[in-house]
Amino acid sequence: MSRLRWVWGPQLFVSMLVAVCAVYGIMTAFVQHEVLAVQAKALAVQQDAQTHIQLHMASVAALQQELASTYSWISQVNCSQQPCIALTFDDGPNAATTSQILSILEKEHVSASFFVVGSRIAGNEALLRQMYADGDEIGNHSWSHPDLTTLKPDQVRQQVAMTQSAVEAAGVPTPTLFRPPYGAVNKSVLSNIPLTVMFWNEDPQDWAANSPQQVEQAVESTTKPGGVVDMHDIYQITADSLDPIIQKLKSEHYQFVTVSQLMGLKPGQPGEYYGLKPQDFQANGE
Repeated sequence: MSRLRWVWGPQLFVSMLVAVCAVYGIMTAFVQHEVLAVQAKALAVQQDAQTHIQLHMASVAALQQELASTYSWISQVNCSQQPCIALTFDDGPNAATTSQILSILEKEHVSASFFVVGSRIAGNEALLRQMYADGDEIGNHSWSHPDLTTLKPDQVRQQVAMTQSAVEAAGVPTPTLFRPPYGAVNKSVLSNIPLTVMFWNEDPQDWAANSPQQVEQAVESTTKPGGVVDMHDIYQITADSLDPIIQKLKSEHYQFVTVSQLMGLKPGQPGEYYGLKPQDFQANGE
């Protein structure tokens, strides 16, 4: 019996070793298969993400091309035939009040200029596309509405650049106009804004008004040919005052134009602009 154990003992050991190696090989192959499966899944997710980005960029480009083919945002307006005025709106977009203002402008076939705050664009991209499709002008009003004279030059440039990117990502052309928050500028600020700087020459102070009627009266009392009216599309009072304002100015035979139309500006034209004086207005129309 001892001889048999001596003979079969090593064979059993070898058999067990072979079995262990076989099991190890199977487990290794399984782990490798799982690793390859995970890698393949990760690659597929990455490819799907790249495809989604490409499709999104293609849709944005298609929208821009469609809008550009249906509307030229700077058209010729003859302000020598009747008085012109530019309604401008700052600080939006606002989901509630901006949409009301756009509806009124569309109903009355009136064009205006909107100076948007970049941080307020997310979630309101459709409003910018509506502005552009309706023939309104879109300008840059900084990213977070700070007093730019308190910022460093690189911070000023960042305020402008971030809003440019946000507007472009909404699917409309990049702005060529800039309106500084509070109208606050100095030489350093101006030297770091690579856009046409647009101020105003009529301020109804709708931000301080207690009623729509107060805004109406303020606009009507200061309106003049060549005026650039500074209002804000984030206030319900302003939205409520707009239709009566338009009706009153129409009764006085005003043409409603964008600021670029009023000033005869080319996209990106350098300089600072406020509106037109009566003598400038007449000369501009000739």
